[in-house]
Amino acid sequence: MKELVAPPENVFRRIAADATDFSILLLDENGSIVMWNAGAEAIFGYTSEEILGRSFDILFTAEDRERGMPARELATALAEGRADDTRWHVGKSGRRRFMDGVTMPFRADDGQLLGFSKIGRDITERQRTERRLAAQLALTNLLNEEQPFEETARSIMATICQNLGWDVGGLWEVKDDVMQCVEQWHAPHVDHADARLFCDEIRFARGAGLPGAG
Repeated sequence: MKELVAPPENVFRRIAADATDFSILLLDENGSIVMWNAGAEAIFGYTSEEILGRSFDILFTAEDRERGMPARELATALAEGRADDTRWHVGKSGRRRFMDGVTMPFRADDGQLLGFSKIGRDITERQRTERRLAAQLALTNLLNEEQPFEETARSIMATICQNLGWDVGGLWEVKDDVMQCVEQWHAPHVDHADARLFCDEIRFARGAGLPGAG
């Protein structure tokens, strides 16, 4: 009972620290992490000792960091009072998690900016399920269209890659007992020359070195 009538800020801080279903971060005005709750540790894999004091941009993908998304998120939160944050994030050892959350500024009573709160929920499995369903629907629609086989095959490859979030995809066929890539697709952030190497430079003899073989 004494804990329930304790100062509200102490109660709320305890709830935030112990919540495991949500990632709850507090950032200083520069974006450095100053609070890291149990949910954030469970989702991203970093302990408080490993993450406190580091910039929150460590949680963004390399592509989003290159696009300046961490700074843009804080700027949007300042300008609009909140910044919706539904995107891929990166945890320890490069593990990707799809988060649905929001970043908001918090201020002192006099209006002075103290920092930001960043709250999110891991919806990776839901997002993957939605992508699979979208891919299945798109494939069904493609197969119902009347178009040449080669065009249908290219469309199927692109649809699968886009809906499942792949970086690179390829169509392979066997010619003269050698399996080779005959068509290639890549996401916009993938360098075209690097993607072409995947398709142009790789060959597999029959029964040896097949993609996906363990």
